[in-house]
Amino acid sequence: MARLIEREFIKFCTVGFSGLFVDMGVVVAFKTMFAFDTRICASFGFLAAVTTNYILNRLWTFEGARNTSLFTSYASYVTVCCVGFLARLGVMHLLIEYTSLDTGYGYIFNNLVGIGVGTAVNFIGSKYFAFSPLQRAFKR
Repeated sequence: MARLIEREFIKFCTVGFSGLFVDMGVVVAFKTMFAFDTRICASFGFLAAVTTNYILNRLWTFEGARNTSLFTSYASYVTVCCVGFLARLGVMHLLIEYTSLDTGYGYIFNNLVGIGVGTAVNFIGSKYFAFSPLQRAFKR
């Protein structure tokens, strides 16, 4: 069981790493083009990455995930990721308010630290909520 969780966590992080490029690309684009607050840019990055990560996690990361209801597991996944996103925003807010790291390209570091915190929350929620065996009972 521990080896399965370990393997799933590694796959989850691999998917998350690909989502990092989607997220960061959107954050940099919005920051560069519109000079939005970094937290607003992070919101757009999150929206872009959450769906691509869901699809990859459903297809590759979690054994049996394809046996869950598409709608129910997607709604659960987005809900779980919103909790992780709130943790991310909280960390980013602290870094922005109490350091000078949001000047220049420091926003990239703030975003990466926030993503790291959100990843831990998202894995636990995805494993035990969005793609759990209980979701398989709701398969349509």
